[in-house]
Amino acid sequence: MENLNWIYILYLSVGVPASINLFIIARKDKSLPVLAFGTSLTTFLCGVLLDYGFGDDLSLAREWGDLIAITTALCGLFIEIRESKPVFARFPIYLTLLPFLSVLFYPLVIDSVVIKNLLQLIYQGGAILVAVLVISINQFLHKKREYLLTATIIFLLAYISFWFFGDFESFPGKDVAKIVFSIGIIIASIGFKKASESFN
Repeated sequence: MENLNWIYILYLSVGVPASINLFIIARKDKSLPVLAFGTSLTTFLCGVLLDYGFGDDLSLAREWGDLIAITTALCGLFIEIRESKPVFARFPIYLTLLPFLSVLFYPLVIDSVVIKNLLQLIYQGGAILVAVLVISINQFLHKKREYLLTATIIFLLAYISFWFFGDFESFPGKDVAKIVFSIGIIIASIGFKKASESFN
């Protein structure tokens, strides 16, 4: 962990202002999806902080933090989809919480590295795919979503780098993914602010 301290510091220095920004926007606009994204980022940062402070002793806390973060982000995307529909066509709000079912079953696979990684791979990929679709449609309909679309593409690049190029000795895919992910957080934070300004 010693040689990666700078990555944890990068996450915290980028993520804390971004999460504060998201909570401010959520409060101002009374936006449930933005609140979910802010909560997701905060949960992720809590896992990073515990992992950075305590190392291997609390690596399980980091795993749970990552899982709850991606699950909350998926819920935020489902809420965004729900709110984009006409009132008569909206599905019940409790269905947006379906991703949290994985948290209930996670203890069953907690000892299997392969299944845990597969779960993260599917959840992260699914979240990025849904985000690209939702934000592309919003960009087409409402404009002012360029930053969010750019951030989503950057998250996709980080995802590809981490999961598909992360284990090559000649290419530090996981480190590159973490840096790219941090850039995505910054751009997404700006994007939510721009979208909020265009909404008001």
